[in-house]
Amino acid sequence: MEVWASLRGEEIGSTGVSECGLLDAQGRLLLYATFRQKELAYGVQVRFRFALGGANG
Repeated sequence: MEVWASLRGEEIGSTGVSECGLLDAQGRLLLYATFRQKELAYGVQVRFRFALGGANG
């Protein structure tokens, strides 16, 4: 299963983003990722792709 999410610069203000997570409907953390901080200017959008499952479940 794949889930896509996007984040626009105006949604985070002047703060950068360096981590993201995926929660289920009950609020449990399913996936968590960290990366080098990204500064997002107004009008800039970054997309995240989460891949769940696969050969190992």
